[in-house]
Amino acid sequence: MRKSLKMTLITMLIAIVVCMLNIPISKAASSSITGSKTVTVGESVTISASVNAGAWNVVLSGNGQTKELVGQTAVQGNSSASTSITFTPDKAGTYTFTLSGDITDYETEATETVSKTCTITVKEKETSDGGSDSGSGSNQGSSGNSGSSSNSGSSGSSGSSSGSSGSGSSSSSTPSFTEVNETVYATGSVNVRQSWSTSSSVVGSLSEGQSVTRTGKGSNGWSRVTFNGSTAYVSSQCLTTEKPEDKSKNSALKELTLLQGTLTPEFSKDITEYTVQVGTDVTELQLDAIPEDEKAKVKVDGNTDLKDGENKVTITVTAEDESTTVYTLTVNKTDETKDVGPVLSKLEISGATLSPTFSPEVYSYSVNVPIGTTTLDITAEAEDEETTVEITGNTDLKEGENLVTIMVTKGEGEEQQVTTYQITVNVGDLLATSGENSSSSSGPNILVIICGIAAAIIVIAIITLIVINRRNKMDYDDDEDEDEDYANTTMLNQNFNYADELKARRAEKDEEKKQSREDYLNSYKDIADNSTTENSNENDDNDDDTTDRKKRRGRHF
Repeated sequence: MRKSLKMTLITMLIAIVVCMLNIPISKAASSSITGSKTVTVGESVTISASVNAGAWNVVLSGNGQTKELVGQTAVQGNSSASTSITFTPDKAGTYTFTLSGDITDYETEATETVSKTCTITVKEKETSDGGSDSGSGSNQGSSGNSGSSSNSGSSGSSGSSSGSSGSGSSSSSTPSFTEVNETVYATGSVNVRQSWSTSSSVVGSLSEGQSVTRTGKGSNGWSRVTFNGSTAYVSSQCLTTEKPEDKSKNSALKELTLLQGTLTPEFSKDITEYTVQVGTDVTELQLDAIPEDEKAKVKVDGNTDLKDGENKVTITVTAEDESTTVYTLTVNKTDETKDVGPVLSKLEISGATLSPTFSPEVYSYSVNVPIGTTTLDITAEAEDEETTVEITGNTDLKEGENLVTIMVTKGEGEEQQVTTYQITVNVGDLLATSGENSSSSSGPNILVIICGIAAAIIVIAIITLIVINRRNKMDYDDDEDEDEDYANTTMLNQNFNYADELKARRAEKDEEKKQSREDYLNSYKDIADNSTTENSNENDDNDDDTTDRKKRRGRHF
């Protein structure tokens, strides 16, 4: 029983330690910037920046683009935010992107200056022909045929030998082609040549996936093809008979959201010309352009260093098959911002706090809600009664990051003006969770309480072990005393053989005492009986006297 209790207490202690190790400890404020280090011209690359802090004010910039991260969290612990820049380099070189600003840790309130860079190296595209050496050698061998002209020399045998050698070279340099008639596809960007040698002139090129008809397969690694109606040659290792998957031609935008300013008309993927009105304090047009096809690439130009007056911003969407669609924004930078587009006069969320604090000119916010929240009660009111307000994305919230969009619309047709507000809803940041991409904790107060309870349980367990140990020791000492008494008694019984005699004497003494007590009681009883008899006799005499007196008295009447 005691061993079982000890094992239970030890198990409890181990469980407490494991639980304490699993308590989420809030991480210190941090930031990072990442991106592919080496790409080729025309290959899209994305540079991502992220922060984990209580408050942050950082800027990701490079290649003429700038993205800001400004915000703070109203819950316990640090929160995460991220942004990215995507660009497609059109020339080789080195591109540097910078993440700069400052972040503040929620618990320590310490502010850290951020200055990190990411360098992208862009290389030129490489074209391949493959198997060129044999072709070059064949041409050299062919030129050896001039040796036959030397037969006119005095040494005919020598000339003949030279001619023979030249003839042999010519024979080995001319490849044999197996006749075929099949469609082949380029595995990459490859040159098409006039002959089966890299020293021959280039008559064109094939892009990746482009098809041609192959009419012959050479023994030297070259293929004879029909190109633009003529016979040409392509390295066989750059061709395949397997038709590649059709590349998407979708170069349309799915969403176009401005973080400041008003987009006119309302966005549609089929409309490529827009106007945007911003204030004179706006130096960069922050926007979020999402393509319909995930494989499409988006490039934004002209959205930084905005000047007073009219500015042109282009958004180029390149499909997987290299087809493009260009969206053009005419950005008017004037002081008439408030008179142009509809704005909200009130924006509130029941039970949650917006970050930053609401302002009609601020169009991007974030909010943190507890895990399990599926719907937000949002109050959004416009200044102008003629405007309409539409809220989407505030229902069926999932754990993690959700996006709520509020569209403020005024007017119709070409005169329609739309202002978009966005709220990033982080579900679960109020409670500590296990796996992800949120690093917030349950806060220092809860952590202190948990540690305090664990410490109290440990202390109680230790005291219980000490008490049990002392009781076990006392029981052991009592057992030793009993064993010692038993040993002493046994020794006495062995050394002295009159234990029975002692018992007999004790019994005799008890009998004497009992007899003496009985004699005493009997003597007391005799005395009491005599006294009772005498009293009885006296009473009888008295009765007789009394009777005589009565009689005498009666005689006188």
